[in-house]
Amino acid sequence: MPLVNPEQLLSIKLAEKTVEVSELGGELLLREMDVATRGMYERSLRDLGMVDGATVDKDKWSEFYPALVVAFAIVGDDGRRLYASTDGVRQLSGLPSRVIEPLFQAADALSGASPTALAAAKKN
Repeated sequence: MPLVNPEQLLSIKLAEKTVEVSELGGELLLREMDVATRGMYERSLRDLGMVDGATVDKDKWSEFYPALVVAFAIVGDDGRRLYASTDGVRQLSGLPSRVIEPLFQAADALSGASPTALAAAKKN
């Protein structure tokens, strides 16, 4: 006997978090990735040259990774991603670390996609 019916399963909502960005005088809304967004995120790793098969370009990883995680998490009031392309990731990578770092930490915790988040999940 199933514990959950299909309607209950499909009613699960994505986690969200607002993060204060003092440089903007307001907040940004971050959302957990769904499966489709996770696929786009993984394709972006290749498109940005961060990974090629099992090989990781450490220079590109450090240049783009925080911005990539943030780009896939920021959503507008309408629930749509604000940065839907690798061009947006490149733009975000030019922001000061003091702006990106708190957003990255929150987005990383929501997404569970980074090595840091995966290591934390394995501990639990």
